[in-house]
Amino acid sequence: LYGEEIREKYGEDTVKKSNEKWLNMSEETYNEMTSIEDELIKTLLLLHKSNQIDSEIGKKAYELHKKWLSYSWSEYSTAAHVNLVKMYNEDERFADYYNKKCNLEVTKLLHDAVVLHSNNNL
Repeated sequence: LYGEEIREKYGEDTVKKSNEKWLNMSEETYNEMTSIEDELIKTLLLLHKSNQIDSEIGKKAYELHKKWLSYSWSEYSTAAHVNLVKMYNEDERFADYYNKKCNLEVTKLLHDAVVLHSNNNL
């Protein structure tokens, strides 16, 4: 659906490595990834309730999102993570993913938590 767009933004090599990771993922690894995403959604709901991104809940949201990304990214970088959540926040198509899963506006909270806690971990 977004193939052309992501190739323009991230390059063919990055997309190819990510696709290879997906294609070679075991069922067990896929289940781990979905479990982490489920935990992330629960954490975002708690973060929405507290609205305190500088809390342990905010840090946990950042860490879970980072871990979730590791299942599809060939390598992690803080800058790429921050840019990704910036895109989530600015592009309604991506913001809707988390907002719909939570039935609440949580994408900005995820963005803010990642920006804050990734900077704290530099």
